[in-house]
Amino acid sequence: MISTNNHRKKVENALIGLASAEEQMEQAERAAEISRLKAVSKIFKTRSDHTKVLDKFWHIVLSQHPEFAEYIRAQDFKYIETILDIYVSWDAAESTDNGVDPGNFSITFDFKGTEDGDFPAQIVTKKFWIEQIDPEELAAAASKKKSSANLSDDEDDTSEDTERLVSEAADIIWPKSYDSINPSKITEKKTPQGKKNYRAGMKSFFGFFKWTGRKPGKEFPNGDDLARLFADDLFPSAVKYYTEAQRDGLEEEVDSDASEPLDLSEDESKGTKRKRDDDEDEDEM
Repeated sequence: MISTNNHRKKVENALIGLASAEEQMEQAERAAEISRLKAVSKIFKTRSDHTKVLDKFWHIVLSQHPEFAEYIRAQDFKYIETILDIYVSWDAAESTDNGVDPGNFSITFDFKGTEDGDFPAQIVTKKFWIEQIDPEELAAAASKKKSSANLSDDEDDTSEDTERLVSEAADIIWPKSYDSINPSKITEKKTPQGKKNYRAGMKSFFGFFKWTGRKPGKEFPNGDDLARLFADDLFPSAVKYYTEAQRDGLEEEVDSDASEPLDLSEDESKGTKRKRDDDEDEDEM
């Protein structure tokens, strides 16, 4: 009996020790991530000074990325071309508080505007942060999903996510040409045409700035994925995509030159003239 109790106690202590080790590991990984963010942020600030000098740098980067175009409408690219700078800043890199979640960040867009006055120059910052999902909301969402999917009680389709990326609407002046689909200017949102225009506006790149993450199906689709695409890939790897675009452009130029037929007219005329001169010399002899 004593031996059994001792073994049970050892097992309990081992489990407590494992839990403690996991917690320490999470703390170490968090500290390492914050340290990394602080280091790379200094590099990104210097890099930004250089990218601003390059004409259409961000337009080239966003056009080169294989996934970015999937998030916006094709019509939006004329305004993507007006982006002078994109900058991602992480709260943990700017704060001395180690309790700040390294997953919180902001994206700042610097637009130069269009020459025709359709879209004004402006700087817009949109903030994102990690939020714990309310248990009641999580249960309600799971129940709704199960009901819509016609799942039985035995089938478990509950999401394991207990947190989510959220944001708040950022103020941005939409292009005048988008007035018909600008959600804030649509007065009849319940009519068929009003609903159609509202959905079109929410799917545009400018709808992304209104995204909050708390209104699934009623706002810009997959806003969290696009935000993370900027923070985790587009911004950190911008130079890589820019370089790839330059290389692809050079290769296309070389291929184009190679496919063009060689113009021999000048050489042929020279050869004909040379032969004519040689014949005249022989006649004189």
